[in-house]
Amino acid sequence: MNSKPWFLAARAVVLISATVHVTIVVLIALFRQDIALLNYFRILELDLLFPAILSFNHSTLLSFGVGLLLYTVTYTYYAQQRGGQNQ
Repeated sequence: MNSKPWFLAARAVVLISATVHVTIVVLIALFRQDIALLNYFRILELDLLFPAILSFNHSTLLSFGVGLLLYTVTYTYYAQQRGGQNQ
């Protein structure tokens, strides 16, 4: 792990910014009662690169699957790094 202060500060800013962004998106989705706002592809703004990605019928469902897959892969990686110790 990199322990340089500039790297730790940059990592913290990215994590805090992402947390604030997702919190705002979740709150707006709750107030508008629109689960499509939680589409992972929309949150990442992949529609800027692939305009048709949000237009197909199962985009939101697929995006939740991709998010879950990403979480599972990341969790597995870090669990193995810690020697299988779950926290």
